[in-house]
Amino acid sequence: MRRGEGADERRASRRSPVRRARAVGLAVALACAALAGPGARADAPATPSAPAASDAAPAAPDAAPARRIAFSAEITIRGVPEGAGPVDVWVPIPVNDERQGVESYSVRSGMPGRVVRDARGNRFWHGRAGAAPELPMEITLEAVVARRAVGAPPARALSGRRTGGARAARLAVRRHPLRCRRARAVVAALHERAGSERPLALARAARDWVAEHVAAGDGAADACAGDALAALAGRRSGPGDAAALEAALVRAAGVPARIAVGLAVPTGVAKGEASERRTWVEVLAPEAGWVPLDALAAGADALAGAAPGAAFDRLHVTTGCGLVLGDGQRDARPLPSVATTYVEVDGRRVDGGVETHFPFADLATAQLLGP
Repeated sequence: MRRGEGADERRASRRSPVRRARAVGLAVALACAALAGPGARADAPATPSAPAASDAAPAAPDAAPARRIAFSAEITIRGVPEGAGPVDVWVPIPVNDERQGVESYSVRSGMPGRVVRDARGNRFWHGRAGAAPELPMEITLEAVVARRAVGAPPARALSGRRTGGARAARLAVRRHPLRCRRARAVVAALHERAGSERPLALARAARDWVAEHVAAGDGAADACAGDALAALAGRRSGPGDAAALEAALVRAAGVPARIAVGLAVPTGVAKGEASERRTWVEVLAPEAGWVPLDALAAGADALAGAAPGAAFDRLHVTTGCGLVLGDGQRDARPLPSVATTYVEVDGRRVDGGVETHFPFADLATAQLLGP
């Protein structure tokens, strides 16, 4: 052995654990990035910013079937005390991702405003009027939205720059409240029941377990107000509790999940009013992107697989629970969720005196070319 060779080998040996750790870290990051869809967090993923229609997700030849909807949010504000102000209004802009594309949108209002994001990536039009504004205040958001069926999305939606990062997938899996022995036993049963480690197989197992063990009953109607532990113990069984348990079980099984908030848009009608607020769970699968999951509403469950249009009956408005809008929000209490409009007067939350209407028209349900 030449002089110095032993020292070189010892230095290389000392460096090898670091190199191995870096290699493992890189592999984990790549795996998580492959799992991560176009979102920032599973319970509140970032959606692509779209201050103009040109930033919306365009239809592609390899897209799944789509339902195109013309949607309006018509807001009238009357409940402002005389001389009070300023008045801040946040109107959510529908989510734009591989499952739902916003082709165009516009906002009409007598007050100045701009498009902003909250910390979780949801987009809002934020308008502000000074003291003693002229009443009633009227804001109208109009959008054309394409709801895409569950299936193989365009490749760029999962692998291009619209894809979320590795940290998003790790957060998505870690954020669940199920740490008790009962929960661990259920998660183990899900893996056995799924017979596979594929995300959609595990999601189906979680959906079926909840459908079998949580009968629809009293409890929270909203997933953001749901109690996963109470549903697991059989103490509550509202649709929101079941949805919260679904999301927690899917995450505990190692699959990213998020809570979607929006409005029901019934199928089979040419026009109507999207007056019913709705929350549901979506799971992330590399082969399909974000997939809706509804254990207590099997007819609308995209994982049922029989009807590719199962995800057409809803409009995804925001993602996540416990929202803090920022950008002028003075009432710092997190909002459980936002599906319609949020208003502050003099920095105080306003619940009354705000009228909202959500007319929609079904433009077309078109079969686009398959992959």
